[in-house]
Amino acid sequence: MKYRRLTAEELQELEKEFIHFLSVNSITGPDWEKMKKEDLEKAEGFIETFSDMVMERALGKLKYLELRNPKDWKIFFIQESQVELICIQLPEEATTDLTQSFSSEDLTEQGAKIYSAQKTYKEQKELEVFEMVNSGCTIADEKSYDMMKKLLSWSKS
Repeated sequence: MKYRRLTAEELQELEKEFIHFLSVNSITGPDWEKMKKEDLEKAEGFIETFSDMVMERALGKLKYLELRNPKDWKIFFIQESQVELICIQLPEEATTDLTQSFSSEDLTEQGAKIYSAQKTYKEQKELEVFEMVNSGCTIADEKSYDMMKKLLSWSKS
C-alpha cells in the first residue's frame, strides 16, 4: 500500500465512487459480496487500491500546508516540482504565541526570524505531501500563505 487504507467512515462517504471503481473492474454487487465472504484477501486488495487512488487524488490537489506551534510557524506552498517554505521563528524567551493573533510589531519586538526556502521533491510529490501530513502538517489556505509572503517581504526591507 502506498499511503493508507481509508477508514470505514471514509469508505462509506465514498460509497458511490467505490461502487463505480468496482464496476470499472467488472465486479458486480453480488460478486463483491461473494468476494468479501470467500476471498477476503482479494477484497482487501481492492479496498487498498481504491484507498491509494483516493489518497493520491486528494494529495495531488493540496496547495498549502502549515505546521504551527507557539514559537514556530511554517507554511508550505506545494508546487508541481518543488515545495516553497516560509517560516516565522521566535526565540524561546518570546512572549508572542504564533498560534494566537499577533501583529508585525509583535514579531519585530520579539526578535522573530522570517525566512523562506525551496526544496525539489526527492520522491513523488504526493508521497512527500503525505509524509508532511503524517508529521503533523494541516491544510492551510492561500490567504495565510499571502500573509506570510507579505511578512517575509516586510522583514527583508
